[in-house]
Amino acid sequence: MNQFVTFFRTLPVKWYLAIILAIGAVARLVYITKAAIWHDEGYTMMITGFSPVEIIERTARDVHPPLYYLATHFWQLLFGTSELAARSFSAACGLVTIVLAYLLMRKLFTAGPARLAALFVALGPFAVRYSDEARMYGMAAMLAVAATYILVRIATTKYASYKAWLLYAIIVAAGLYTHYYTLFI
Repeated sequence: MNQFVTFFRTLPVKWYLAIILAIGAVARLVYITKAAIWHDEGYTMMITGFSPVEIIERTARDVHPPLYYLATHFWQLLFGTSELAARSFSAACGLVTIVLAYLLMRKLFTAGPARLAALFVALGPFAVRYSDEARMYGMAAMLAVAATYILVRIATTKYASYKAWLLYAIIVAAGLYTHYYTLFI
């Protein structure tokens, strides 16, 4: 066991992240279409079939903001409208979150905790579950981690540029246009 841990600890970052992303992809994709579409996912699949203008109009009368639906709409233009296509956007967001979690923890701590964070996000039950749903939670998590990473970079830089603050503001706004609860993050 100790040799196994030593191997992963000494593995170059790009190879470690590639392995963790592969593990995360398997965890997310192996059962992605096993469960039937449930009510909220059905709403997602229905609303993403409309034009972008109609999506915005309909979400103006809904409890959820439009960004996730718009992103999924364009994703489905590329990959189709199947259950797999609808859910795979959330899975892709979950995989990006793995890398962002690594970068955030690497900035805050050292490579060891960063590697553990990537592994935990890759295999965390909630992270995997919300990456398998055609809902906005995976995208909201990705944006929350991205915003936190940018904020930490700003806080640890002697002179933060206006571009960094602008990027932070754009990501936070995108989070709010994805799910209102990102305000609390």
